[in-house]
Amino acid sequence: MTYEKTQISPLASNRPKGFTTQVKNNVNKRNILTELSSNWLVAGSAEATTGIHIVQGPGLYCGDPIENSWTQVGNNQSTGFCLHRIQNGVIMGANHGMYSLDYENFKWKQLHDETLTEVLTATSYTTTTDLRLIAGSPYGVASSYIDRLNVTRWVFHSDKLNPNERFTNTLLVDSNDQSRWIAGTEAGIIMYLGFGKHNKHANLCGIPVRALHQDHKGFWAGCDRGGIYHSSDGLKWNDFGERIETPIYNITSFDDEIVAATGRGILQRMTKKNSNMLGPQMLFADVAIDPKNSNQWLAAASPGGLWFSSNKGKRWRQIIPFKNARSILPPEKLTP
Repeated sequence: MTYEKTQISPLASNRPKGFTTQVKNNVNKRNILTELSSNWLVAGSAEATTGIHIVQGPGLYCGDPIENSWTQVGNNQSTGFCLHRIQNGVIMGANHGMYSLDYENFKWKQLHDETLTEVLTATSYTTTTDLRLIAGSPYGVASSYIDRLNVTRWVFHSDKLNPNERFTNTLLVDSNDQSRWIAGTEAGIIMYLGFGKHNKHANLCGIPVRALHQDHKGFWAGCDRGGIYHSSDGLKWNDFGERIETPIYNITSFDDEIVAATGRGILQRMTKKNSNMLGPQMLFADVAIDPKNSNQWLAAASPGGLWFSSNKGKRWRQIIPFKNARSILPPEKLTP
């Protein structure tokens, strides 16, 4: 396994002009929509910091690791903890709350109110009339609604839980039933039912859960003590392979294989008994796979920056000058 450092255009005064300037010059908005949808999005920074829990801004970047071209998106310089795509836009959960970037007018919009502060994870579901957001924070799980002044407000669904049960690291909406939300907390897995009206504890409890993923095989969870678990219903969980001596921070999958960002590299698990630890041995907060080309992986480390592989993790190239990266969105599969 080999590693390389690849210099890119500096993300500073002489970087390519950002999309904000292009919009002001009346560049076709359709081109912007395509650019942000067809490229990688990264919440990260070119500034140094000291760890995963205090990743510094300056916000969101759009680019292509093959061409080594990155542009800061807009003027939001928050510390991005999570990214979530919505129709014609993207949501960023941050140290100061939640923001949305609208691809049509290319403006950042504040979504948090006085009740929603630090957002660690975000997802969404759709109703017959609108989009509803769900946020996970150290203070619990909250869902959005629009008040009579057309302002986004929040309702918390976890007030009756204890502090560790409220502390939500990751969220997932069941793709087969939007009324079921699965939360990975400091106390384990908690299922929210009936669009947050009720909750139920899963059998995976007493251990911090930091990663959730759903694919055609069911649900996957990654834990603080190096365990990957599988469930068919989100409530009953079984371990999937041997535990490793490091936390699991994020999980994705391709071709029936599990790929996880861990505290000591990128874990590739093919079966319960067959797995590899790939990449440099550092704390990776996120890993994503290009849905159009499963050979291409992008991993975010904090500290450590951004790392790219074009051959399923066998060889890695560091993207300079990223010093920290926390969350990644791969390109979308755009329909013609």
